Amino acid sequence: NLLFENASPLITIAMRSEIFKVISKYERRVKDVVVDVSDDNDDNTYNISISFTAQYDTQVEFSFKLNRIR
Repeated sequence: NLLFENASPLITIAMRSEIFKVISKYERRVKDVVVDVSDDNDDNTYNISISFTAQYDTQVEFSFKLNRIR
């Protein structure tokens, strides 16, 4: 439901929390999970960055943007 709401600080906090919970619950092979979500109200998008430590102490980081298309 969060993706269908207009970008706002409250939705940003909820989205960060949900992403963190899902990774922590379903991906037991990672540790030190950091999720950063920022909203861009002008474009109604979210910038999401996730980093974690994977097997063999490999640091993984990736970022992506969620765009509302309607």
